[in-house]
Amino acid sequence: MGRLRGERRPDLRQPRHAPQRRRHRVLLRLRRLQPPHRRARRQPAAGHRREQLAPDLPARLPASHRAEDQRRLGHRRLPRHEVEVVLGRFRRVRAQPPGLLRHEQLPPNHDRFYSGAIAANQFVATLDLSRGLEVGLAGPLNLALGAELRNENFQIVAGEPDSWRDGGSRNQFGSAPAAPGVQVFPGFRPSNETDTSRRNVAGYVDLEGDVAKQLRIGAAGRFEHYDDFGNTTDGKLTVRIEPTRRFVIRGAASTGFRAPSLAQSYFQTVSTNFTLVGSTFVPLEIVTAPVKSDLARTLGATDLQPETSVNLSGGVVLSPVDPLELTADFYRVRIDDRIVLSENFGGGPLATLLQPFGASQARYFSNAVDTRTSGFDLIASYRADLDAAGMLRLQGAYNHTETKILRIAPTPAQLASFLQRSQFEAILFNDTARRRFSCGQPKDNLRLTADWTRGGWNAVLRESRYGEYCDIEDLSAAHTTAQMFPAKWLTDLEVAYRKDRYTIGIGGQDLFNVLPDPQVASIAFNNIRTFPRNAPFGFNGRFLYARMTYRF
Repeated sequence: MGRLRGERRPDLRQPRHAPQRRRHRVLLRLRRLQPPHRRARRQPAAGHRREQLAPDLPARLPASHRAEDQRRLGHRRLPRHEVEVVLGRFRRVRAQPPGLLRHEQLPPNHDRFYSGAIAANQFVATLDLSRGLEVGLAGPLNLALGAELRNENFQIVAGEPDSWRDGGSRNQFGSAPAAPGVQVFPGFRPSNETDTSRRNVAGYVDLEGDVAKQLRIGAAGRFEHYDDFGNTTDGKLTVRIEPTRRFVIRGAASTGFRAPSLAQSYFQTVSTNFTLVGSTFVPLEIVTAPVKSDLARTLGATDLQPETSVNLSGGVVLSPVDPLELTADFYRVRIDDRIVLSENFGGGPLATLLQPFGASQARYFSNAVDTRTSGFDLIASYRADLDAAGMLRLQGAYNHTETKILRIAPTPAQLASFLQRSQFEAILFNDTARRRFSCGQPKDNLRLTADWTRGGWNAVLRESRYGEYCDIEDLSAAHTTAQMFPAKWLTDLEVAYRKDRYTIGIGGQDLFNVLPDPQVASIAFNNIRTFPRNAPFGFNGRFLYARMTYRF
């Protein structure tokens, strides 16, 4: 049984609005997380095993519930707690007292709201059977059978009226009306409420065995039925060849399937942004519309289809001497009909389509693109027995991954007379979204690890290199090309001592306080975002900690 809750501030503030300072803080590993957004998750589970039917016959009936209770607490950042005691150093953004972020001549506004709730409920019952069979092969044939029943439910509950309606307030400068509702994330409106469910049943069979002394082959198949998408069948083949104990060749081919989540199909909300037209701020109602809505259909939306994939992988394992092991693996994954959230449709010729719905702009989820991800992993591991000095394990791991966009969905007939092909692509899957796939994360990563153990003592030193990557901000007249960020090295170190069930350790992540390069001013949105939000190692810098763990 577990429960997770979190609270968050709406967004970052400029330095004049939210001065920053360094704080020491004690954390407990069962946490109240910031990002109110409050999330609750309960997952009880029960099982029963009957050995007389088969060597392995577990039956599990887990049920889970996840709720996100959207509460906004102005601009405050609240403590978080975790079960494992950790003393660390954090950066804290101090919120201004109520009223200070607003025009001096206006009375302070209410700064706590109930913005509604998102709930995802899931009930899963599974039955798994496995047994080794003697059928005349070089070894036992492992047979596994299973079935699964899953019920899913998705709900959106409206927030209090003041979280989404127009209270007549002005902005912090007093120069224009403020956006209705809570800043950044207005509450869910009654029109956003939804309560939808679906059922899924599945069954699988898995066979694997040594057909010869040096050859192992496996095959698996899975059938699923969704009451909203129909049937799907997927399979997997694996092979492992071991000519000698020091050399192994392995490979696999499989197909995959992922049904759209209920949230992707039914999530809906409305937010209001103000844009400067001439010298006047004009409010824009931006709607995230479910694909089955009349608004989304008018803009070309169709029912979401499952994502399908084809996966190929292969590799070798080489152990030239006993303490040394080398592995090399290649993989290629093609995903068709990937589900993404479009950019905003609106303005120009589309204004006439949106006008009947009272929206300025709208967006929706769609099966927009096909992608292919390929790459390889190289790993070298070495173990050195230092006798009385303990054991030293060394490892170097390198990864190279690239993702390419193979296809973007064609312009729907509803928009063909309003938008050219390039205009439609720029909204459905714009350059920012493409960069998020193609260069938003490093293509190359390297990790070097030294792990020393002696008695109850353990020390781990890790050097990580994150390769070059690009920003994922929108392009503009002042920012016409993506900014590239150079590779960085980060150092982590921990020293720990374990006795019985207790472990005490001290350490640091990013010991030398390496930060991403700052974004150029034209990207950083008036310097609110100093560092790129997609930095692979974050932008909090050095984190020093002490921890104590008790295992039971």
